[in-house]
Amino acid sequence: MPFFVSLIKKERDKQEALMASKEPPRSRSASPEPASSPIPPSAVGQLGDNPMYKNQWMEFAADKGKFYHNFVTNKTTTNLNPSMNIIAAPVAMKHSANLLRKSSDYMPRLLRFRSWWQEAKAGIDGAMDRKEIEIIFDSSSNEIRIKMINSKEAASEYSCDNVDDLTFWDMHVGAVINIMGRPTTLMQAALETQRWYDIEYKRLMKIREKLKAEVKKYDLVAATTREPPSPTKGTRTKSLRYVVEQCEKIAGRLYELRPAAVSRVIS
Repeated sequence: MPFFVSLIKKERDKQEALMASKEPPRSRSASPEPASSPIPPSAVGQLGDNPMYKNQWMEFAADKGKFYHNFVTNKTTTNLNPSMNIIAAPVAMKHSANLLRKSSDYMPRLLRFRSWWQEAKAGIDGAMDRKEIEIIFDSSSNEIRIKMINSKEAASEYSCDNVDDLTFWDMHVGAVINIMGRPTTLMQAALETQRWYDIEYKRLMKIREKLKAEVKKYDLVAATTREPPSPTKGTRTKSLRYVVEQCEKIAGRLYELRPAAVSRVIS
């Protein structure tokens, strides 16, 4: 769940709990109201008792552009139609989330990686043939192309379906992605691609440490609890998506303690 959506849900739940605590006690003879499944999101829009609240959608920004979330039905869509009643997300939350997930100015449009493996040569026992490909990820459209290195084929570049809905947050050396049904490890990055990754990784790690330090100022439990060690195996910790999700989780806790501090730390 996106950072800003989760924060708004938390704020909504707190407001609904506060409203429930102020309700006068009901008479025993009064007929019970039927239970409603989702709670109307009155904390994030002035919906009140409007019977049309089920068609209220909140607008957010994401990697690929705008999307719309309905807190009553818990549905998300990128398709806007005239029947939808659009309400804006709180500016402070929207600004913080956009700062955290913004695209770096250093990011090239085409992220380039290489991968290679050994295959048995046809007709020669024990002989191996090295296969090498270049994986080209278009950060503007999330399209994937592969190019055969040292291939004798006339058409050595192919389009590949992005079956896992990857974005630039998922692309890094060590990541295993699906290339035409084959799990493929990104072994090496082009110089420009690696430069962008290093800058972005350092930026997010710096924000994460600042958020953690800020939470400890106001959270006694966090200040006195020893943090579990980070996993050392696997490549998940090298993923930009993993780091930004860590930042979002810590930022969510800081928002509960000091809402105004989130934008200050992230910016």
